[in-house]
Amino acid sequence: MFELLSKAKELYLQDVIADGKRFNRYVDDFINSHRYINCTHAVCRNCHEMNIHIVKGLLIECAHLIQPLFAASDFSFEKCMELRRTYDRLEPLPVSTKHHTDGFIKAPPLSFGCNFTQEQMTGIVSCANTYHLFCVS
Repeated sequence: MFELLSKAKELYLQDVIADGKRFNRYVDDFINSHRYINCTHAVCRNCHEMNIHIVKGLLIECAHLIQPLFAASDFSFEKCMELRRTYDRLEPLPVSTKHHTDGFIKAPPLSFGCNFTQEQMTGIVSCANTYHLFCVS
């Protein structure tokens, strides 16, 4: 895990700090580019998958702790383990919110609004009738 976080720090400094990439985009790119390892042993692959999952959780749920730590020059194995212990004790993010580096924003409800044309309404009614969506016995 320390190796993954060290690479994450290196890319954070380059992508986010130097190049101005959005933090959430950096997290997605980092996780997706480090998901697989070239090892055929199941135990190694399972361990890596567990570590990448922890790193993803740290980057998403603990961005407020990660960003200052990555900016500091004294990132060490001990600080990595302390961060891991903190993460293990944190309550998970609420399911109904989306995480952003600047805070939490409630996801808008799924809605089509009320601006259907007559042709669209006719199509919707036809589908509902064809598949008996609103039929009751």
